[in-house]
Amino acid sequence: MTQKAIYIAFLFFTTGLNVVGQNTMATNEHCSTKPPDFTRLPSYKEMNVALDAVLRLHPVLTPAYASNLVYQIREDNVSTEAKVYAIFLLGELRSTNIFAIEALVDRIDLKAPRSEPALRLRLWGEYPAVEALEKIGLSAVNPILNRLPNEGIAFRRHLMCKVLIFIEGKKGGNVNQAEGRKVVLKQVQDKLGNESDPAKRVNLELVLKEVQR
Repeated sequence: MTQKAIYIAFLFFTTGLNVVGQNTMATNEHCSTKPPDFTRLPSYKEMNVALDAVLRLHPVLTPAYASNLVYQIREDNVSTEAKVYAIFLLGELRSTNIFAIEALVDRIDLKAPRSEPALRLRLWGEYPAVEALEKIGLSAVNPILNRLPNEGIAFRRHLMCKVLIFIEGKKGGNVNQAEGRKVVLKQVQDKLGNESDPAKRVNLELVLKEVQR
């Protein structure tokens, strides 16, 4: 190989490295101020790359950042896969934004697709919004309690009670289910005592039975 050919090859290699570095820096800078738009990412591979960039940076969850993820969760024309990634991020970033928490409660029974684990270790279970709310912790308690009187679907009530018992029973790294049930039982009883609407009282009475199981 001539000296000129070697120089051209070296120039091509270093230029490529520079472009990759610039793209990585641009991605990192973007993800620190705005979450990935999972709705525009066509494959799990691309979603994973975008997710990893956010997890490395662990950005400050501003209201605008949270609202962007909430939009992706709420929109009906967004794929389930994209919703799951946005839900996971809200949990990982421990969002205390009330609109984000309410969106997670709305999607509490959203089931994660099964195809994602083929590409990486699975990051979430069957119901990602349940896990996200559990990670958020105490900030999720009142929004869930406020939703229960209006929740007529038994399975959704079951998942909400599961989250409440987990949060209220968590002490350090351990979860005391019995203690969690005791606290949640009192919370629901108080709610029932202050409720006059017959339909809402019925829902809360069913919640009490769920908690006591």
